Amino acid sequence: MLVTALFTATPVHAQDVSSRDPQTMPSLGSVLSTLPTDLRALPTVANAVWLASAGGLAFAVHENDSAITEGAAGSPNLEGFLDSGSPFGNGFVQGGGALGTYVVGRWTHRPQIAAVGGELLRAQLINAGLTHGVKFIVNRERPDGGSYSFPSGHTSATFASATVLSRHFGWKAGVPGYALATYVAGSRLSENAHFLSDVLFGAGIGIVSGRTVTVGRAHPFVIAPAVRPGVLGVSVTAVPRH
Repeated sequence: MLVTALFTATPVHAQDVSSRDPQTMPSLGSVLSTLPTDLRALPTVANAVWLASAGGLAFAVHENDSAITEGAAGSPNLEGFLDSGSPFGNGFVQGGGALGTYVVGRWTHRPQIAAVGGELLRAQLINAGLTHGVKFIVNRERPDGGSYSFPSGHTSATFASATVLSRHFGWKAGVPGYALATYVAGSRLSENAHFLSDVLFGAGIGIVSGRTVTVGRAHPFVIAPAVRPGVLGVSVTAVPRH
């Protein structure tokens, strides 16, 4: 999905991560040196709304966490369908994919692709810091008895990548990206590794991480969590261009 999006979709905004010059190839040093700027861009009203919304949804389903996870983990059909999701959300897979995208951009002399890879890498670094920081503070027990359940790192990592891609390439990358992220989130329930509130707040952290490294990029559509009895997903609403 990542490679297809990068090489077939048309960027919404062709801007380099460091110099804002689409013809300048970003160095790895310039990509990483942008992290302090990203962190200063993190505390915004929009990001606060995203986290508050994710936190509100997590709190709303908290009472039913155990029942929902038990139902998902106890369903052979659901477990079989979602069994392939977890590997995609692994931090090393997401981070490796980000670094690989940057390397491919450098290797093929395509500054825009290298810039996207740089933003994906920075999003993963910020996401890892936020996710693991909350994990250690909350220290919630997992449904399978493990530690550091809240929030889901697999979910946050995939939502971070999906957000970066959607803000670069629009719905052609955003829809499959968020669909994969939702699939990964569901797999964490079916594997009895997380509660629903863990993946909901993880999605919020991932979206905020992706938004933070893509400040100034247009959103051709609006992504919002969709949670109803028996349904966990995202809604996509197109925004008309003027």
